[in-house]
Amino acid sequence: YSIVYGYGSSGLPNQVTLTFNEIEMSFYLSAANLPSVIPSLASVESQLKVFHAPEEEIDSVYYDKENATLTIIPRVYGEGQSADLSSEKKDTQGIILDGWLFISGEGFYARDPHQLLEKKVIESDEVSQLLTDYAPLIKKRLKSGSLHEIPVEPKYSFSFDTAWNLHIVAYLFSPGDLSASGSRSFGDWAYLEDDGFYRLEKGHYDELETTVLETDLPDFIAQNRVWLNTQEGFRVYLSSVESHLVYHLSDDNRLSFTRQILTRDDKGEAKEFGQWVYVPGEGFYSKETTLSGLAQLSGLVINREQIPLFIKANQDELLFVPGFFSPRFPVRNGGLGITIKSKEHIDVTPHFELMEEYVDKEVRFFDDFSYVAGEGFHELPTEMRLPERFRHPLHIGPEELEIFLTYELDTLKPYIAKIDPQLIRPDRMKLIATAPGSLEAVIQGYLLKIKYETNIGSLPATVLWFALKAKKKFLFSDAGLIDLSDKRFNWLRWLDKKQVDRRSQTIQLSTIELIRLHALEEVEVSHHKGTDASPAQLLLEELIEFRTPQEPVLTGLASELRPYQHIGLKWLWFLHSHRLSGLLCDDMGLGKTHQTMALIAAIRNKSPTPSKLPMLVVCPTSVIYHWQEKLEAFLPGLKVYTFYGIERSLENFEGNYDVLLTSYGVYRLECESLSKIPFELAIFDEIQLAKNHSSRIYASLLAVNAKMRLGLTGTPIENHLRELKALFDIVLPLYMPMEADYRELFVKPIERESNRDRQRLLSRMIKPFVMRRRKEDVLLDLPEKMEEVSHCDLYPEQVKLYNDLLLAQKERLLKVLEDEGADIPYMHIFALLAG
Repeated sequence: YSIVYGYGSSGLPNQVTLTFNEIEMSFYLSAANLPSVIPSLASVESQLKVFHAPEEEIDSVYYDKENATLTIIPRVYGEGQSADLSSEKKDTQGIILDGWLFISGEGFYARDPHQLLEKKVIESDEVSQLLTDYAPLIKKRLKSGSLHEIPVEPKYSFSFDTAWNLHIVAYLFSPGDLSASGSRSFGDWAYLEDDGFYRLEKGHYDELETTVLETDLPDFIAQNRVWLNTQEGFRVYLSSVESHLVYHLSDDNRLSFTRQILTRDDKGEAKEFGQWVYVPGEGFYSKETTLSGLAQLSGLVINREQIPLFIKANQDELLFVPGFFSPRFPVRNGGLGITIKSKEHIDVTPHFELMEEYVDKEVRFFDDFSYVAGEGFHELPTEMRLPERFRHPLHIGPEELEIFLTYELDTLKPYIAKIDPQLIRPDRMKLIATAPGSLEAVIQGYLLKIKYETNIGSLPATVLWFALKAKKKFLFSDAGLIDLSDKRFNWLRWLDKKQVDRRSQTIQLSTIELIRLHALEEVEVSHHKGTDASPAQLLLEELIEFRTPQEPVLTGLASELRPYQHIGLKWLWFLHSHRLSGLLCDDMGLGKTHQTMALIAAIRNKSPTPSKLPMLVVCPTSVIYHWQEKLEAFLPGLKVYTFYGIERSLENFEGNYDVLLTSYGVYRLECESLSKIPFELAIFDEIQLAKNHSSRIYASLLAVNAKMRLGLTGTPIENHLRELKALFDIVLPLYMPMEADYRELFVKPIERESNRDRQRLLSRMIKPFVMRRRKEDVLLDLPEKMEEVSHCDLYPEQVKLYNDLLLAQKERLLKVLEDEGADIPYMHIFALLAG
C-alpha cells in the first residue's frame, strides 16, 4: 500500500489517499479530528512520521496479584535522549495541535505524556475500565501473564449446602478457576491465576457467586427453568418425578422421544421445594405434569429432513425437554463454499467455522439448527442462515450451470465464505497486446500476443476465442469467471480461424482490425524489455498523435494550402501511409477539393517508389466539369480522362492517364468495367448521395478496386445513424459491426435512448477516420471576405414586361387608396416607390 497526504492552506494535512493493489480511497481530515488519527499513523509506513508516540513512553505493565493493581513502568531514556519535546524542537516552528506538534516535512511530535503515566499504579476498581480502553497497548506491554481480547462466556457450577441453600459459582474453563486465591474478577474482565486477563461475555449473573435460599428456590426454579435446562444435574422436568421425557438423536440423524421411568433407587435422596422435587444428579421434577403437549411427544420418531420444521413447530414445548436446547453456539462464522469439481461441474457446500472449543467435536447441522451431543440444539443467528436450496451439499451439473452462473451466483454473494477464484467475476479488465520478439509488420497485419488482465489474473485472448467458437456461455479462468456473452468480446467473434494460433497464443490483426479494437476497448501495447517498440506500438502512437513516417511532398501542386488545410493533408497522408481510408467532412467552402488534390500530389511524389496506379474521382454530374477545371488548373502535370457522355470509352485509358473522372450515374452503369481497374486512390465527392444502403449507387461503389478510398461530404449524417454505417461500408468495408450488431450497439441506444456512453463509443470508433472542421473552427485561417457587384442589362422585351407590370400595380394601388375604409398597404407603396 501507499499513503499520500494533501495539505490545506493552514499547512496541516487535510486529505489522505490510501492506494492498494485493487482499490484507492481518499478521506478528508478536519483539523478537529486530526489528533485522534495521529496515533494510528505510528503503525503504518508513510511520509509523515510519528515521533515519541505516547505508546512508546510506556516500557512495561505489571499485575500485582496481592493488591489486584496494575503498575505502569515508563520508558527510561539514555543520555542525550529525552521525552521532553521542548528540549528537542524548541527552536523549530510548527503547528500545535491537541497534544501534538506538526513539523512540515517531518511529521508529528507528541507534546504530552500518555494518560497511563498520569497514575503509575492503577487501583483494582479502575482496572476493568483501563483494560477496556487500552487492551491492545497493555497486551503488548504486559509482562506478568497474557491478555485475551476474545470474550469468554462464564459457566456455572451448582451445589447445595447442608441447609439446602443453592450456591451458583461462575467459572471460565474448570469449576473453581475464578475462585482460586490468585484469581480475581474485575467487572467485564477476570484474571486467572498463573494465566492472565480474559474479557468476559455477559453472564447469567454479574456476581462471581450467587446464593439462593431454600425458601426462595420454588420461585427461582419457575423463573429460571429455561436456563436451568442447560445445566447438567439441575434441569427442570414438567413431568412427575416417576417419569420424564428424554430425547435421543441417532447416528443416522433420527430424532426420537421416550418417557423414562425412574425407580425408587434412581431417585436417591429426594428433596421437596414447594411444587418441585429435587432428585440428585437429575434435577427438579414437577409434582404434577403442567404441559400436556409434552405427553404427546413420547414415542415420536422424526426423520432428518423433518427435524428443522418439527423444532420450529414445537419450540415452546421443547423448551421444557431437559437438554434439548443449548445456550452455547458452536459456530463462529457460517457460509457457503463454492468449488469447481471439473470443467462444467460445481459443488456448493455449507461451510461453518467452529469456535475453538468445538473444533474437535462433532457438530451436526439441520438447516437453521446446529447440534452438539451432550449439549443440544441451537438455532443459527439470522445472518448465518443459508438459502433453503443450499442448506445441504448441492452439485451443479452442465444442465443447471448456465442458470446458476447467470442468476443464482450473484444472489449468494452475502453467504459465500469460500469460493474458487475462477468463479469470481472480475471487477475490471484491461487488454494488453505484446509483440513477440522484434516482430515486423507483415502484409496481412500484425502478429500479437493479446491477453486480458484482471484484478484476479490474466487470460490469453486465444483461449477466449476457442471458448467462443465452442459456443460456451461462461469460462472458468485464471482471470476469474468470464461471461462470454459480453459484447466486449465481439472483436474476437469477428476473427477468422486462420488469424488465431493456439500453440503460440498469437493473433494476427490487420491494421484496421487493430485500430477498431483500440477504438472499442483501449489497448495497452507493450514490447519486451531490451527491444525497440514493435510496429503495433508505433502504429498506436501514430494514431494518437497523427504522426506519419514521412512528410508529404507537394511538388506539382499549383496552389498554397492554408494552415488548417495542411492539418487535413497530414491526416490524409497518415491514412494513406497505413493503407487506410476515411471521410473528409469539412464545411462547404473550406477546400475539401484542394486538400484532396494535395493528397494526389503527395502520392505521385511518394519516395522511394511513387505509385503508378491511376486515381479515380466520382462526383455528381453537376460538378464534373468543375473537377476537370480544378485538376487542370492545380495539377497541370497530370493527365485527366473524363469518362462521361454517350461516346465514353475506356479503350485508351489504362497506361495513358493519371486520373479517371466520372459521375455517379456513369459509374453505376459502367460498374462492371470500372471495378476491374485497380486504382491507387478513389475519391467520392458528395458521398452522402450513396447513403441509402439499398440503392444501386451504394452497391456499385462497394465494388471499387482501390488501395485507399476517400469520401468528401459536408453532411455525413442527414437523418439517421444507419447512413453513417453506409458511408463507412463504402470507404472502410467490414470496419463497422454487422447490421444487427450495429443496430443493437448504436442505433437503438443512441436514437431511442440518447445513451451518452454509446455516443462516446461511436465517436471513438469513427474518430481516426473522420475529419470535420466547421468554418467557425478555422475562422482565423480564412481570407478576408470579398464582395463583387455585377450589373446586368435587360433585353428590350424584359424592359417592356417590367414597365407594364409596374403600371398595372400602380393603378390597382390608387384604387385602394381612394377607399377610405380600406387598410393602407404601406409595404406595396414602398416597393412601388423603389421601383
